[in-house]
Amino acid sequence: MMKMGILLQKLFRNIKADLKSTGINLCILTVSFITLVVSTVLMINIAKVLSGMSKNLGLTIYLKENTSTEDGTRIANAIRKIHGTTEVKFISSENFKKKFLNKNNLGLDSTDSIPSSVFPSIIEVSVSPDFAISPSLLSMIQKLKKLGTIEDIEFNENWIKNSARIFKIAWVILLVFTAMMVFSSLIVQSNMIQLGFSKKKKEIEVMRLCGATNSFIETPVIIEGFFIATLSSILSIFLTYILFSLIKNWFLSNVGQISNFEPAFVPLPLTLLIIIIGGLIGMSGAYIASRKSLGV
Repeated sequence: MMKMGILLQKLFRNIKADLKSTGINLCILTVSFITLVVSTVLMINIAKVLSGMSKNLGLTIYLKENTSTEDGTRIANAIRKIHGTTEVKFISSENFKKKFLNKNNLGLDSTDSIPSSVFPSIIEVSVSPDFAISPSLLSMIQKLKKLGTIEDIEFNENWIKNSARIFKIAWVILLVFTAMMVFSSLIVQSNMIQLGFSKKKKEIEVMRLCGATNSFIETPVIIEGFFIATLSSILSIFLTYILFSLIKNWFLSNVGQISNFEPAFVPLPLTLLIIIIGGLIGMSGAYIASRKSLGV
């Protein structure tokens, strides 16, 4: 406990001794994290828009003429187990005939001569909005088409493909922004720490003469890196949330009444993940810089 108190005292003494460099480091890291948070917010809302437009999306699977009721039920049960399907209904050719006649207001007596085999057995599949815009749905459709008992699958192919493509592009953009943010933050953090070491060169030499180990010298620096980067990530989330709230209020006042869409911010678990990533980047950058500066 006493050792931690000494480390914290050393941390705040280091920050106070070079407020200018600390402030610059904090600002640059905050801007870097803002780009990540903004791109995450955009990704979340793109997915939300696409999901909202895919609410009523479903598949109609036409089975081959000789498919038995048992085989149709077995396929329906297998599809029901796939994550993302919300409702799966097997309709035999007999039931499909009744459904068709009722829908078109045709009497059953006048169509008794029409055999049920004329009508196909089908499986109606409803999917969740999130599953509807994911590449997994197209993959599932391709696998189903390879089954010998399936004649055809009716679905909005263009919409599913375009939604999956947009979602994939958004993911790639988010990953690129994340990689750029991590790389730039590591460079900034590392350079600022090395600059701090160069300013304290004589102090470090004196500490070494007094028997200080490398771990004793670098531990406060690593804690400082963690503290500044974590604070930067929290600030970036706070500032982005303020901007998001202003845009959201404007949107709901001007567009929300006709679109029924409410923009969403980064959920709490993802917010905590961004803060953790920030702390890890700070620690990593400080560790790399301290090792390099101490010649370890």
